[in-house]
Amino acid sequence: MLADYLESRGFSVTTLNGSMDLEARTRAQQAFSNDARADLDGRGW
Repeated sequence: MLADYLESRGFSVTTLNGSMDLEARTRAQQAFSNDARADLDGRGW
């Protein structure tokens, strides 16, 4: 799976797909938002 491949190379990955229920999609979106914000903060943006 692409997510596993990217994670094995050090990338932060959040999976989101249409088969997830609303709660799972919301958690995935929040995780993505938090990871993206941390990445940008770490780069001084």
